[in-house]
Amino acid sequence: LEFRRVLFRSALAKFETNAADAFLWLDLRDADGVADVFGLRLAFEAHAAEDGAPAVIELSFDEGTPRRMTLEGDAHGNGELTLAQDSAIGVLRLRVISGRIGVRGIAPWRPSLSPQTVRLDVFAIPGATVAPWANLDPASLAAAPGIAAPELVVLEYGTNEANNAFDPRSYRAALSKAVLNLRTAFPQAECVLLGPPDRGVKARKGRVDKLRYARLHARINEIQAQIAVERGCRHFDWQRFMGGAGSVYDWARARPPLMSGDLTHLSRDGTRRSANAFANFLGW
Repeated sequence: LEFRRVLFRSALAKFETNAADAFLWLDLRDADGVADVFGLRLAFEAHAAEDGAPAVIELSFDEGTPRRMTLEGDAHGNGELTLAQDSAIGVLRLRVISGRIGVRGIAPWRPSLSPQTVRLDVFAIPGATVAPWANLDPASLAAAPGIAAPELVVLEYGTNEANNAFDPRSYRAALSKAVLNLRTAFPQAECVLLGPPDRGVKARKGRVDKLRYARLHARINEIQAQIAVERGCRHFDWQRFMGGAGSVYDWARARPPLMSGDLTHLSRDGTRRSANAFANFLGW
């Protein structure tokens, strides 16, 4: 599979404000600075201000004349706005005039896409762990803006699961329900669980258990592998690819370093090496 261009076509974002004159600029140009977007769908949540003023935004394309629009959603304030013009859009500027407004998703339209293009949707919901996905409504997920029958869905969680008191039984139950929701929303898509990489502990005075997080991440990967089999998914064991528990220290000592100084986040080189391994895992 040839990567001509990777597109972040839609994202469940949560940019929310009730401050008048707050603004958001969206640069829709590609990596070469070329404008090739002719329209987009914008999912929003809009509510009136405390003084009753309606939710109003001002928007403009590039250096064009700003236009004001009143946003009206459903009973929960959720709605969708379709924007388009005859010429390509480089930058979209949004400014809040009144009300409480949140941007929930952005789905650009590019008519020039070739068959070799990989469309990549990055989704996120509030929460650093997989738990919120267990409470997600699959129908709402499937109907999110910009989603159109994905061929592959990847659920990437694990590192933050080990931050607090880790309960394997609770984690297993939450992950199983989360993956079920994902499979229900996209039953025809291939499913992959992407486990956490290895993680270390920065040295401090006194005795330090350098494998504290490594052991937890190994357990998390083990549970993910089990759930993947039960739910008809595949599992990429990132920690095992790195070399197993404790490999984070080897990656940190590599030249150039493959791990950042916090022993949690990978460096650019480490990320690139991992991405290539994941692409090979997918058969790309």
